[in-house]
Amino acid sequence: SKGYVEKEEGRLRPTTLGRLVTELLLESFPQVMSVDFTAAMEQKLDEVEEGRADWVQLVREFYQPFALDLEKARTHMRDLKREEISTEHKCERCGAPMVIKWGRHGHFLACSAYPECKNTKEIQNMNGNQVELAPQETTSETCDKCGKPMIVKRGRFGRFLACSGYPECKNARPMSTGVTCPQCGQHPLVERRSKRGKVFFSCRGYPKCKYSTFDPPLAESCPKCGFGILVKKSRRREGAVIACPREGCDYRRSAEPETI
Repeated sequence: SKGYVEKEEGRLRPTTLGRLVTELLLESFPQVMSVDFTAAMEQKLDEVEEGRADWVQLVREFYQPFALDLEKARTHMRDLKREEISTEHKCERCGAPMVIKWGRHGHFLACSAYPECKNTKEIQNMNGNQVELAPQETTSETCDKCGKPMIVKRGRFGRFLACSGYPECKNARPMSTGVTCPQCGQHPLVERRSKRGKVFFSCRGYPKCKYSTFDPPLAESCPKCGFGILVKKSRRREGAVIACPREGCDYRRSAEPETI
């Protein structure tokens, strides 16, 4: 996953980064991004299939103008990774100005003194160089190294818990769901993200316990087979359902509350 879209309740939603990349492509390759271009190309490909057009000539007609646009984009297209927008915010750690930068999960506020200072903040709303910072998400968990509160952060592989005492304490651990692992019964299931960007939930006791599920777990035992958890699934036809993840058990019910 490049971070252009994210899945919510079974639907794909474009991220801020995805919208910006689309804007850049529209600016540099307006013809290729046009719906009319797609329709015309499909018609020409049909003609090639039917033997009424030469595919070499078709590729030549497409690639010659495209190569010019591509060369122009190499020199004129904005480089999101290098782009910085100044703001009025000051870094509370070193006093340097904070700037807006772009990453795979969208925009964020970063200290301009990087790499000497690696302070970053999440942005909730943005209008030009005016930003509204996302409120710091606190938890009831404490750091097992220094005793300070753990806070929720977002990184390359999704949400995780980090010590609020950073940078003095760099302790971090996966985000807990609060649901006990049904296999070992000792550790909570934690939220993780694969290298492809897919969220899954696995036992914090890994590698001793290798239990995992792609569906959000619920702290509720299956009323049919007694398995330790239920999970919430999203189905295109059924909508959201609560089901037992145990192989061979067919228990499921609607996730929507019953109306009287």
